[in-house]
Amino acid sequence: MTKTCAALAVLAATTVSPLHGAVVEPNYDNVDTSRWRCRLCPFDLSTVRQGHWRVEALAVDDAHTRFGRDNGLDRAGVRGNGDASLAYGNAEGRHLAIDAVDLGLDSRQARFRTGYNGRYDVLVQWREVPRIVAADGRTPYSGDTMLELPETWGDREPQNATAASAQFPYATHRRQARARLSFEPAPAVRLRASYARETKTGTTETFADRFYQATGLPKPIDHASEEIRGQAVFTSQPWVVGAELRRSRFRNANAALVWENAFSPRGDPTGRIALAPDNDADTATLTSRTGFGRTRLSARLTWGRHRQDDAFLPYTTNGGLGLEALPAPSLGGHARTFAGAVSLASRLTRRLRLSLTHRQHERDNRSPVLMLSPVLGDLIVTPPRPSRSYGLRRQTTEARLRHRIGPRLSVALGGRSTEAERTRLEIARNRENGAWVDLLAHGPGGLALSLKASQASRDASPFRTVSRNNPLTRRYYQAARDQRAWRARVDYRVPASQVALGAEAEVRATDYPSSELGLTRERDDGWGVDVSYAPAADIYLSAFLESRASDATTAGSQSHPPIDWYYDTFDRTRATGFVARANGVLHPGLDVELTYSQVDGRGRYATAFADAVQAFPELVSDHRSLKVEATYRWRRQTQVAVRWYWEDYASADWAFRGVTPDAIRNVLTFGRRPPTYTNAFLGVSLERRM
Repeated sequence: MTKTCAALAVLAATTVSPLHGAVVEPNYDNVDTSRWRCRLCPFDLSTVRQGHWRVEALAVDDAHTRFGRDNGLDRAGVRGNGDASLAYGNAEGRHLAIDAVDLGLDSRQARFRTGYNGRYDVLVQWREVPRIVAADGRTPYSGDTMLELPETWGDREPQNATAASAQFPYATHRRQARARLSFEPAPAVRLRASYARETKTGTTETFADRFYQATGLPKPIDHASEEIRGQAVFTSQPWVVGAELRRSRFRNANAALVWENAFSPRGDPTGRIALAPDNDADTATLTSRTGFGRTRLSARLTWGRHRQDDAFLPYTTNGGLGLEALPAPSLGGHARTFAGAVSLASRLTRRLRLSLTHRQHERDNRSPVLMLSPVLGDLIVTPPRPSRSYGLRRQTTEARLRHRIGPRLSVALGGRSTEAERTRLEIARNRENGAWVDLLAHGPGGLALSLKASQASRDASPFRTVSRNNPLTRRYYQAARDQRAWRARVDYRVPASQVALGAEAEVRATDYPSSELGLTRERDDGWGVDVSYAPAADIYLSAFLESRASDATTAGSQSHPPIDWYYDTFDRTRATGFVARANGVLHPGLDVELTYSQVDGRGRYATAFADAVQAFPELVSDHRSLKVEATYRWRRQTQVAVRWYWEDYASADWAFRGVTPDAIRNVLTFGRRPPTYTNAFLGVSLERRM
């Protein structure tokens, strides 16, 4: 039986009406309560109208891009903001809801929903997502996809580029729109159609080289993504069957970026790089679930087809190399995918539960193999080599067994087996087996303990020489590895008080025993403690402290096989904070909340040779913030709120500090500086509820 036929057989098995009654176990995370209606509640038998509006004045203290990177508060001064919502429903089941948030900011959102319970539902959403990275980058280039140098550049040297550079913003803006229509022509049938579109515009940074001369370039962003979905779900207890078709596409308004060579005052040929190509994808999905007795069975199968056929750019802009024509006008990229998952969950006894899951993913890359001649730095032609379109097949089987030993103790055992096969890559096959144990215990006096330990081991097939990579290297996601991890959590609620304490710790260590070069080991660990105290019903206090660290070692060689050096990395973050909330304590109509957080990060990177250690300067990132919110209930349905937010950020990065555009002789940089600032904003708002 073929793979697809076998998968369809499993799917069909889940749709057969069983001989025994199904046991329904609720999944509250996936329940949509917006259409629920109580037939015995008097308030639900009449028309319901509710809503609110809020107007706010925001005053930002100073202008800084990172302070407003995700909300648009990057300019000093006063601006308006506001929210609004409206909900309506009647006894017949008709409903209407309108929500709008942060209308005065670049991070605004809006949502409209209407429908008739049991018949149809319409949803329309809009969201904007700003991302401001920096505004202090400098570049001598002007233009969009055709970057030009100033007319006076021929009289300058790149090493004097600072004076000829102008600032440009490194920022993007996303706009997301979504519409969905749900229709129920019959009680057992639900149809749904949706359309989503996202555009992304702005400018980011990229680098391009011309024979060991690298140039920082402002790269334009003008993307559009669209997705159309259609879904049908059929319900006939105790089974449910669904089908979905989806078409998505990506379009880039810019095919290439062309720039003048900054290191040639006499105007040598320009450079050019291709930008993200247009592509399309179609997928079809079948889902089903059913239950019999104490057992539930579900399946999900997805088939996909992906295409990319943008026209090739020429090998190089250097016409003097005399290269032959490309072997094809375009890639003709075509890949087929399959993803399937089958799950079985059963309550074997009152205290024993078993779950089994099998997942499979396949990618069949049917793109043609082309012989291409790479050109280094637009100057050196390398021998032809084949394009590397590769396929993948991965399958995972997982089993979990949980036993509730007593009212205060339960233990879970699990195992996982994963196998991956690849074509045209150095490592053709991996097989990984792992197991874990999870213990949950409740002691007297509000004590709770959870402990989980796991271990996994992965092997790898011999290295295949299908590329020019060093045969001693192993890509970390294909290499043989041994991984061990454990996690513990303790919670304690002090009897006869409102004090709760918690502590947790975790460690994960990974070794790559067969990797002579490349990543050989890595380790991640962390710990945290937290406490909360509620001395009264209207007072709440909480605090936390946590630390996370990771380190890794990479082996390298200048003339293999001997190892000449090791590269060690160490990163650590430590966070602390507290929350204090008092409702009606200082004044019957006044609620106050204070939140403070502090996060410190450190990074150390060093290369160790046989006789010396060369370390980079330490990376530093320190962040502190304080937020104070006060809400005063002026009248029964009207309240006034004041919020003040303060943020202090300091960083040190050797890759930016002191590096002006002309600091490196063969690199034209952007001259950005590590962000350091202290900023705040004050907001005063009036809210009215209807």
